[in-house]
Amino acid sequence: MLGAMAWAPGSSPWLLLPVFGGLCRLLARPRRPAPAALLALAFGLGLHACGQAWMIAALFRETGLPPLLALLSAMAATLYLAGFIALPVYLCARCRLLATATPATSPGLTAAACLAALLTAGEWARGSLPGGFSSLSMGYAWLDTPLAGLLPVTGLYGLSFLAYVLCLGWLPVAESLVRRQYGPAVLGALAFAAFLATAHWGAKQPWITPHGDLLGFRLIHTGTAQQDKFSPEHIPAQIDRLAERLTQSPAQLVLAPETALPMFFHQLPAGLVDRLAQAARTHGSHFFIGVALMGGNQQAHNSLLHIPGDGTPLRFFAKEELMPFGEYSPPGFAWFSRHLHFPLKDLSPGPPGQPPFVADRRRLAALICHEEASPRLARRRAMDASVLLNPSNLAWFERSAAIPQGLAMARARALETGRPVLRTTNAGGAAHIDHRGRIAGQVQPGQESDLTGEIRPMQGLTPYVRLGDTPVLLVCAAVLLLAAVRRKRAMSHPTIQEKTA
Repeated sequence: MLGAMAWAPGSSPWLLLPVFGGLCRLLARPRRPAPAALLALAFGLGLHACGQAWMIAALFRETGLPPLLALLSAMAATLYLAGFIALPVYLCARCRLLATATPATSPGLTAAACLAALLTAGEWARGSLPGGFSSLSMGYAWLDTPLAGLLPVTGLYGLSFLAYVLCLGWLPVAESLVRRQYGPAVLGALAFAAFLATAHWGAKQPWITPHGDLLGFRLIHTGTAQQDKFSPEHIPAQIDRLAERLTQSPAQLVLAPETALPMFFHQLPAGLVDRLAQAARTHGSHFFIGVALMGGNQQAHNSLLHIPGDGTPLRFFAKEELMPFGEYSPPGFAWFSRHLHFPLKDLSPGPPGQPPFVADRRRLAALICHEEASPRLARRRAMDASVLLNPSNLAWFERSAAIPQGLAMARARALETGRPVLRTTNAGGAAHIDHRGRIAGQVQPGQESDLTGEIRPMQGLTPYVRLGDTPVLLVCAAVLLLAAVRRKRAMSHPTIQEKTA
C-alpha cells in the first residue's frame, strides 16, 4: 500500500497528502456512519498489514503457533490496530461532520480538523493501552522533515495532530482556491506558518544544556539469530563470547542487548559475574547487560543488569511495560499463550518509579526493547536522567521494516526528551542517537560488531517532558467542542447551515 511507504524504511511522508486527501474525499460520500467506518476500517487494514508486515511474519515464523492460529492471530492484531482509525471516522460521521453538499466536494477545514483531533486521540489511546503500541503513528512519518522540531514542544501526538490536519485539510483548501474563496487558504497558510515557526524554535532546544564531560561508550551488537539465542546447545558459547567482548576493550559505558545473557541471573555459570565485576573495576567500566531475573514471589522480570566499575553493588532495572502475548498473557488469554513456543513469555512488570542507574556521577535511565515506543515512559524517566539506554532483542524481526521503524521511535524519544540515546540490539538498529534525534553512529544489520564513541549527557526539561500529552489532548477536545458549537448554530440558523454545507 502506497501510504505505508511514508514510514521507515520508505520515509516518504509527502505520499500521505494524496493518500489521506483521497480518503477524505471518499469519506464525504457515505451518508451514514457505518459505511464510512467500514471504508476507514478497510483503509486501516491495508495500512497496518503492509506497514507492519514484520509482525505478521513473526507470528508465523518465530512463535511456533499452528498455521491456522497464526493466521487468525495476524487478522485479529491487524483488525485491532485498524479499529483506531475506523472508530474516529465513525464518530466524525455520526456527528455529520463529514457530509458535504455534493459528492464532488470534500469536507471542509472544520471537518478535517475534527477528524484529525479524533485520529490523534485514537493514536494516543492505542499507545496508552497495555503494550503501548505506537508504531505507525502519524508523527513518526515526519521525523526527517522540519516539522520534527515540534517533538520537544508537543511530543509525538502533537506532531501527529498537525500532520493529520495537513494531510486531511490541503484538499479543501485547494478546492476553495478553485472557487476563488481565499479565506480558508489564508487561514491554513497562517496556521501552517505558525507551526513551522514553533518547530524551528523547538529544533534548537533552548531548554537543554550539556551536563558534565563526555562519556566514552561501546555498544555490543551480537548478531545472534532468534532460533539460536535460547537454544541449549548455543547458550554456553554465546555467554563465553559475550564475556570476552565485554572485557576486551575498555569504555566507561558498555551496553549489551536485551537478554544478551539468555537465561535467568541465578542460572548463570559460576564465577561469571565475579569475573565481569573484576574486569569492570580494573577498567573503570560500567557494564549494562540484559538478563532475566527471578524476583520475589517467583515473579520473573525482563531486566537490565548494571555491573559498576566503582565497587558499588550490582543493580537491576526491571522492564515495566511488557509486550502482550510476547512477555505476558492478558486476562482470559492463558489458553493462547500455551500455544506459544518460546521462553520468557510469563513475565511480571517491574515496579513503577525505579531509580535510574548512576555511572560516573551521571544518571542513566533504561527503555528496554519496545518501551522505546512509549513517549509517556520516556518522558517520565528523562526527568531524572541525562542519558537513555535502549537495549533490545530484534532478532524476531530480522531484516524487516521493524528495524528502521524501531530506530525511528528511539530517535523520536531523543527529540522529545532532549536526551541522547544509546541503542543496542542483536539484529541491526544499534545506534548512537544525539539529543536532537540525529544518528551519530550506527551498526549495520547482520554482523557481529561494536560501535564506539563518546556521548554528551544533557540536562534540562523540554516543554513536552514538563507538560506531557495534556496540552495536545486539550487542543483536540477544544477543536471538537468548537465544531459542535458551530454545528449547533448552523442547525438553528438555516442560512448559516446553507453556507457551511
